[in-house]
Amino acid sequence: GQLPNHAAFVVKLGLGELRINFAPDPRAAPGSNQGGSRAYLVEDGFAQMVDNRLTVLTTRAIPVEQLTESDAQAELNKAEAAKPENTSLSAATALRRDRDRARLKLRLALARARAGKGI
Repeated sequence: GQLPNHAAFVVKLGLGELRINFAPDPRAAPGSNQGGSRAYLVEDGFAQMVDNRLTVLTTRAIPVEQLTESDAQAELNKAEAAKPENTSLSAATALRRDRDRARLKLRLALARARAGKGI
């Protein structure tokens, strides 16, 4: 988490979940804006926080509400069945990354289904 008025920073992103929590808008009519949160599967990139403003530059950002258990399970099955095209380290790393991405998609899809809600 990041609290307001924190010192500026830049971080490198890997593969993971990015959750953004929105505070209620104090200027909105009572009951019209209760805040909320959004979650994304992100892959690689950078995030910067300066003057209470977050900037995220990422290779991939998929809203969690677009992930389905069936699609994620199919992707995981395909990734786990795949064999490296050659014996190079880069081929093995790419295959491991595909499997990790598919597992994360499945975990996020299942968590969303259990929660039963989006933003």
